[in-house]
Amino acid sequence: MDPETIQSAVDHAAVQSDRWLFLATLVVVGVCVFLLTRWMIGQLARRDTQAREDRAELVLVIKENAIAMTKNAESQ
Repeated sequence: MDPETIQSAVDHAAVQSDRWLFLATLVVVGVCVFLLTRWMIGQLARRDTQAREDRAELVLVIKENAIAMTKNAESQ
């Protein structure tokens, strides 16, 4: 085997290896982005649920206070 053939084979292998490394990097980055997006959407959903619960509780407290103030005003 002459040196040029060996060099050509090594160059070809390096190019193939670089392609697989690039594809593997894309896959890893894609999976990370997917997981991060999924986590963020979950956090937003939990915040939304908590905000709805807090709002419902606030509405209930306001109604109770309005009823109490009305009764207090009527008794005076």
